[in-house]
Amino acid sequence: MTEERLPAVTPEPGPVRSFLNDLILLLTEPVRFFRDRFPVYSLSRALVFGIVVNWVAAGFEWLTRLVKNESLLDGVLRIKRQLETLPFWNQLPDTLWNQHAEPSVIPAWLAELSGIALSPFQSVLNFTISGISLFVGAWLLIRRRDKGEDPVEIPVFVRIVAFASAPRLIASWLGFLPVGIGGFIGWVYSAALLILGLKVRFRISGLRALVLVLLPGLLGILAVGCLVGGLMAIGIGLMAALFGTH
Repeated sequence: MTEERLPAVTPEPGPVRSFLNDLILLLTEPVRFFRDRFPVYSLSRALVFGIVVNWVAAGFEWLTRLVKNESLLDGVLRIKRQLETLPFWNQLPDTLWNQHAEPSVIPAWLAELSGIALSPFQSVLNFTISGISLFVGAWLLIRRRDKGEDPVEIPVFVRIVAFASAPRLIASWLGFLPVGIGGFIGWVYSAALLILGLKVRFRISGLRALVLVLLPGLLGILAVGCLVGGLMAIGIGLMAALFGTH
């Protein structure tokens, strides 16, 4: 009798290998990722994915600044030097920015370590706020009769935002480029992933996905404009009431 040979079973990749495979797929074939791999990820797994990517990116950004002999405090000091050129700066108290004190190395290192340690909490906060903002825009733009892959719910948008943050890893590698080119490339890449994710998961056009991404910012600008306009109208009304002629 001949022995029946069973087909070889391909072992499942470990968590690290699976993470790297999905990261490469997300960055190289985002449409395929959002179509095939996105449903596998629950909200908690998507958050962990985004946290790990952003945490590693924060470490690479620190190494980039270390090689360039910079720190997080350098940006603050540049703002201080720009403010010192303003006429009213000399009228401010010297203790406001401690103008005559040299920056210590220890605070700079503490700022770097604190930024890396707080990166997971900052990532979750950013994912949540962005997800809620997209949900508000989707509630206005996505029709209920649209047959999307996912329901219009906040957790879905939070998951998409978490995956769309992956290009920050590339931006951290390009930190050596001048005048923030690496950061700009990462921002454009993230926006493209966000648009593709919305387009694939909700089966909407690229134009509608673009408007959905831009709508929260436009609504925010409109709200600020209305607030400023209202305050100006109140101020003009008070000035007219106090100094106007009868």
